[in-house]
Amino acid sequence: MTHMGEAAFRSRVLILAPVGRDAALTGSVLDRGGVESVVCSELHELQRNLVEGAGAAVVTEEALIGQDISGLVEWVAHQPSWSDFPFIILLEPGASAEACSQERDALQQSGNLNLLERPVGTATLVSAVRAALRARWRQYEVHDALEALTASERRYRTLAEALPQLVWTSQPDGQRDYFSRQWVEYTGIPEEEQLRFAWLDKVVHPQDRERVRERWMAAVTPALRVIDNPSRTMTSPEPKVRLLIAAPSGAPGRPG
Repeated sequence: MTHMGEAAFRSRVLILAPVGRDAALTGSVLDRGGVESVVCSELHELQRNLVEGAGAAVVTEEALIGQDISGLVEWVAHQPSWSDFPFIILLEPGASAEACSQERDALQQSGNLNLLERPVGTATLVSAVRAALRARWRQYEVHDALEALTASERRYRTLAEALPQLVWTSQPDGQRDYFSRQWVEYTGIPEEEQLRFAWLDKVVHPQDRERVRERWMAAVTPALRVIDNPSRTMTSPEPKVRLLIAAPSGAPGRPG
């Protein structure tokens, strides 16, 4: 969930058009179209606002030509995986999308650019900006979902670490991706050495290994649900053989 202030940052459009009245005219057009905008006087101000958050940016090509855009290119290249920030580049009058400036080419290597030839009609500009904002909002939805998943995972692990039982989780294909502290202490083997299917070879007794593998894969197959799976486990550093009974939980086809 986003706060009102954060939502405002996410929906604003940054304008970089330092020549003549381009910035004021662009801002006026967007304002009439119901789009909030912020005029940036120079490139560094644009970059500062990008870091704070925005939905899109409208930039005239002459604002980039002859400028050191290495900082902007670096910001674009190092966006998080969920982000693909949309730039709307207003080409110089008479220029074409094919005739590319050095600065635009550098930005286009990793950036999400929509090129509009000037003069640009009011409806065309507003439509392009709205499309960019919709795309950006979907990116923010992915970001929020990832944040919620991370928070949920953190709460789950806190609970799992507090339980006396041995807890692990797995992916739908059966690869285990988490072992609780109690499990690690029980086996004496670091968690990273047991992930995916490594626990079968590290923990399960050799005589039980193939049977456990078969029953474990049946347990994570929606059509085949195993009630329990008794097996002998081996612990480290002092070798001990213990009987372990495991019962899968969770919806069929989901991690348990």
